[in-house]
Amino acid sequence: MDENTITDVDQVRDVLRPDELPEGFVYRMLTGCVLPRPIAWVSTKSAAGVVNLAPFSFFTVASRSPGAVVFSVGPTPEGGIKDTLANVRATGEFVVNIAPTSSMTSVNATGFAYPPDVDEFQACNIADRPSLAVSPPSVADALVSLECRLMQEVAVGSDCLVIGEVVLATAAPGHYRERLHVETSQVLGRMSGPRYVTDMRVESPTSTK
Repeated sequence: MDENTITDVDQVRDVLRPDELPEGFVYRMLTGCVLPRPIAWVSTKSAAGVVNLAPFSFFTVASRSPGAVVFSVGPTPEGGIKDTLANVRATGEFVVNIAPTSSMTSVNATGFAYPPDVDEFQACNIADRPSLAVSPPSVADALVSLECRLMQEVAVGSDCLVIGEVVLATAAPGHYRERLHVETSQVLGRMSGPRYVTDMRVESPTSTK
């Protein structure tokens, strides 16, 4: 670790104080330990009908009843509003697509900035399919597509939490087993920097009770 990023050191642990780190290093600290992160590959549609597709790795389940998910949207490098958030605000709908490991290159490609009038499905040659309950399309090869309607938007520091109720889900044949169990390791995950997890090992612990 660069000595300039460590504000204190004892004999056992490196100590990092967020309020003393250089700009941008708190993000590096957090994304370097919350690992691997699931990826919400979010498809939206603007009020004018332009489709957007972008990945967000600050993502998790928000509620069991009703079923809801949440992802965090930061500002653009210029401090503006990202197309995904603008579209969700305009229409109240989005789809969280869960990407397989085979889609790593496509997920990464949609993470770059495109003008608001560009459809990332077309620009990145990604196949889509009509969603069943919301207007934005789903990713055709997604393991699961969660069709959502906006429940709440919460400002947290520099970011905005987007919470959506899952009104319908579609899944690739065989992804869910009996009683909706899942035994696949083919879900793409995000590491720190421009790196991804494509070979997660799935194990079950031996019960001690």
